[in-house]
This record gives sequence, structure tokens and C-alpha cells, in this order.
Amino acid sequence: EANAKEEPEDKKAKKAPAPTEEKPKRVKVTRMTLEQVEAALANARENMGGYESDYARSLLDRKSVLAGQTPAKSPLKKAA
Repeated sequence: EANAKEEPEDKKAKKAPAPTEEKPKRVKVTRMTLEQVEAALANARENMGGYESDYARSLLDRKSVLAGQTPAKSPLKKAA
């Protein structure tokens, strides 16, 4: 009977995951700050080999919006 009581405790201990290092949450491109955009662009340039991908292009668009070069385009506004 003593062995039967010990088994569930062992199973509970195995089920509890050990605390691990948490990954940072992903941020949408439209909610990134200028610093986050620049870091993501540097990462894209190193890992993707340039700015040809859709992700890199959207980062470049976001950077221009944050820099005030072009106004943000809202998908909800229709052309008159």
C-alpha cells in the first residue's frame, strides 16, 4: 500500500514542467516601435539575405510611416 501511494506523487512530479526561459511575445508589424522595426530589419537582412521578402518590405513600409515620410494607409478607407 505504501508503494501505491508513492506512484501518484512521482507522476505528479513528472507532469509539472520545469520553469524554462520564456520567449518574447511576437509583435505585429503595425504595432512595432521604430527601434523594434530597425532590429527586425537587421535580423531580416542577416537571416533572409536582404529586403526582398514580404515581411522585410512591410517592415520598410512601417519604418517610413514611423519616420513620418508617408501617411499610414488605412484599409478601411475607400478611395473617393
